[in-house]
Amino acid sequence: MNNKHTDEQIIAEYIRSTEFKLRMADRDIRQNPTVQHTMRSLIDDLGNLILDHATELTEGEGGSLFDRDQHADNLVWLLAEFLGRAQIDREDCDIARAYQLTEDHAGDFFG
Repeated sequence: MNNKHTDEQIIAEYIRSTEFKLRMADRDIRQNPTVQHTMRSLIDDLGNLILDHATELTEGEGGSLFDRDQHADNLVWLLAEFLGRAQIDREDCDIARAYQLTEDHAGDFFG
């Protein structure tokens, strides 16, 4: 029986090992209670900031509360595109809406 590994097998095993380590590191970050608390707080602060900017946009246009909510959702969408470095189709993607940027909603997502 030949126990020699081919270069392809060695590379494949290295990739599997590296991907596993990255998944475990990601899991550890997501399950860290301090990080979870910080993310809940950050999301709540972000929601307030976005609402403030949406209000400024709406007041500048003489719009309604509905217009403010639309601006807020658009700001969340554009921020998601920026952070994800990707173009996101709002109709086909379940991104958060501005009203969901609360500590309670973040707690559901982050734990």
